[in-house]
Amino acid sequence: NILHLSPEQQSRLVAAEWSGSHHARHSVPIVIEALSGDNLLIDVSQLLHFAKVHITDASLKTHPDQSATLNLQLQIENTDQLSLVLGRISQLANVTDVRRKV
Repeated sequence: NILHLSPEQQSRLVAAEWSGSHHARHSVPIVIEALSGDNLLIDVSQLLHFAKVHITDASLKTHPDQSATLNLQLQIENTDQLSLVLGRISQLANVTDVRRKV
C-alpha cells in the first residue's frame, strides 16, 4: 500500500498521468477505396471535421478506371471512435471499402 511506504521507498516514486484523462490521440492509418474520386476528399474531410477527428496526412490516387484510393493518417482517441468513423465513411456515396491499414 502506497500510504505505508518507508521514506526510502517514497523517494523512489515517480509521478505519472494516465492518457485517458487527457484524451490522448493515436495515429491510425486508414485506406478508403471508392468507385470515383469525385468529391471523395471533400466528403471524407467534412465527415471527419464533424466527428472532431484530425487528419495528419492524406494521399488520393485516381486509377485509370476512375476508381480511387484515399490513404489517410488520422488522430483517433479510442477504438470506439475509430469504429464510428469507419462506419460513417463506409456509408458515403461510391465508397466500396474502408479499413485500418496494417
